[in-house]
Amino acid sequence: EVSLNAHKAEPPADIYSIGQIIGSILTGRQPQPNIPLLPDHPGWREVVDKATQFDPGRRPSTVDELQRLLERALGFGLAENRR
Repeated sequence: EVSLNAHKAEPPADIYSIGQIIGSILTGRQPQPNIPLLPDHPGWREVVDKATQFDPGRRPSTVDELQRLLERALGFGLAENRR
């Protein structure tokens, strides 16, 4: 639906893109539509898997949710590193 009307894009579409970028960086492969690039590292794998779910309702719905997923999956707080 987003591919037909970009005005319908919502935060879960951005979350999907972030997941694909992370997967691409960590696997060294080019992203392809609807094919998650799952890294070997279990924490990053969880992040990419959840961020790139086909059903947008199963992805983190906000950047704050994605941040919490990152912190939980990778075992560190990102908020405390901000200035």
